[in-house]
Amino acid sequence: MLNNLRPVHVWIDDGFRQNRTYPVARMEGEVWLIFNEKYTISKHIGDGGFGFVYAAQRDRDRKPVAIKVVTVASGLGEAARQNSESVLNEFQKSRELSRLTNQIVHMFSVDFNAQYGLAFLVMELGQQDFEKYLQQKQMLSSLQRKLLWRQLVNIALILRHSKIVHRDIKPENLIVFPGDIIKLSDLGIAKRVLQKSSPIGSPPYSAPEVTSPMSSYMSLTTRADVWSWGAILYRMTYMVPPDYNHLSRPPSFNQNASPDPLLLDVLHHTLVTNPWKRADTTTYFGKVDYVPQNPNDQRHYAYRSVPMEHHVVSIHKQPYIFDRKLATGKYSSVYAARRRVDNKPVAIKVLSFVGRNSREVSMIAQSFMNEIRMTRRLVGQSNHIMYLHDFDFHNTGLSFIVMELGQQDLEKYLSQRSAISPTERKVIWRQLVDIATVLHNSQIIHLNISPDNLIVFYGNLIKLTDFGMAQKVNEPGTITHGTPPYSAPELTIVSRHNVPSITSKADIWSLGAILYRMTYMTPPDYIEPCHRPLPHQNPIQDSHLLSVLRHTLLIDAKDRADASWLTKHPYTTTA
Repeated sequence: MLNNLRPVHVWIDDGFRQNRTYPVARMEGEVWLIFNEKYTISKHIGDGGFGFVYAAQRDRDRKPVAIKVVTVASGLGEAARQNSESVLNEFQKSRELSRLTNQIVHMFSVDFNAQYGLAFLVMELGQQDFEKYLQQKQMLSSLQRKLLWRQLVNIALILRHSKIVHRDIKPENLIVFPGDIIKLSDLGIAKRVLQKSSPIGSPPYSAPEVTSPMSSYMSLTTRADVWSWGAILYRMTYMVPPDYNHLSRPPSFNQNASPDPLLLDVLHHTLVTNPWKRADTTTYFGKVDYVPQNPNDQRHYAYRSVPMEHHVVSIHKQPYIFDRKLATGKYSSVYAARRRVDNKPVAIKVLSFVGRNSREVSMIAQSFMNEIRMTRRLVGQSNHIMYLHDFDFHNTGLSFIVMELGQQDLEKYLSQRSAISPTERKVIWRQLVDIATVLHNSQIIHLNISPDNLIVFYGNLIKLTDFGMAQKVNEPGTITHGTPPYSAPELTIVSRHNVPSITSKADIWSLGAILYRMTYMTPPDYIEPCHRPLPHQNPIQDSHLLSVLRHTLLIDAKDRADASWLTKHPYTTTA
């Protein structure tokens, strides 16, 4: 099976680098059994210091994956042990961090093949690494650079929160996914804060203290990774990596590439040789945006409650006139506005990052990117998903999402009425089932379907918005509390010691709760039987409607109906 051998470099991590070469096979076209699953290797996509990465396909469901192959043959001696530890370290730390953010490349499985002396890491497959992405772009606009930078800051904050030093953050270890989503990979040499290190990493992206022979005598802090983030920002700004000898100065052939003083300030505070004089992740990156030159700068970089009404704001070079506030959430507000060039009415969601703690910053940034990615993925599949026109970030610390403007949300629509007719209720219900079907087919769980997040347009057309909490089915995500009682019980009343596996049936509860709201004009509660009317309400005689309520408002998610059942149910299909 193993023909056409190619060399792999092995680093012996004993305080001094030793470059040894050992054979690893070319595997294109071969089928391998990895953790009881068959995978067909398609093509070689990358090299690393410890092995090779291939694009592959899981035979069972034709799922595309990436597979990292590392040699751990016993003949390598100490190198085999260290390579094995690196593989297990990468799997363990990636799985740990994936629970906190979707910006870590997710690991599906790990396995060792003793016969051939190989270890396998199966992970999600991106489009390309960030170095190839930058080479293809040749130059980034200020907006592109800032959008990418915010994602890197989000990753930096997660690493800091988890007290992990990656040690080898570089463009080749950042993977680009559809929608320009950036995810961090290759945590094989990552260590806990204050652990002793050995010289390793990738100059000039790794900090001087990581690559120095003196690193064996130093305890690393997260400031080591701060250097790497600054080096990558330098790469995005000047399209070449920095030089250890010139640090944050621009290359001579590109002196005027970035006049932005806030960007230059980040470079000056991150590309510092002395780690103790280097910026700290939490205090310096906490605003997500490029940060002020002076920590005591009194300019209003952001604000939580200053009204936006009647302000003119440029979003992606288009001026918008803010009109009135439509809704307020914990971290954002939504306004009605007009695009000045053609007077087009729009809705604009405004999020503020500044003044938040690191956990809030990370959560808001992830929610913002999630909403953009999920909405753009779904909007072409259904007329019941809110259309997103544009989005932008400002140096003020505010972020904006420009959407189409509806008449009002479904909660306001229902609150204005003492009852709605059976015909009107069924028209809305069928649209909700269409939404559930689109989510199901796309393997997405919204997690926060409520009347406030359903927008009513002319002719009682319903559209779903606010995908900030949404996640892919089977994707590790953060358990959120949602919006009781419209969010499923497993999201809102679950014990912290008994966190369930969230499935698409969480959204089925939400649909049932909204149908209950349209039927009895009040939301349900979590007391079984949840479908029953309150004591002062008259029971509904429609047996089909009652059947839907009984099969959706169930505390145990396993017993709930699914989207397919709702689609075929007589209440949905009959006039």
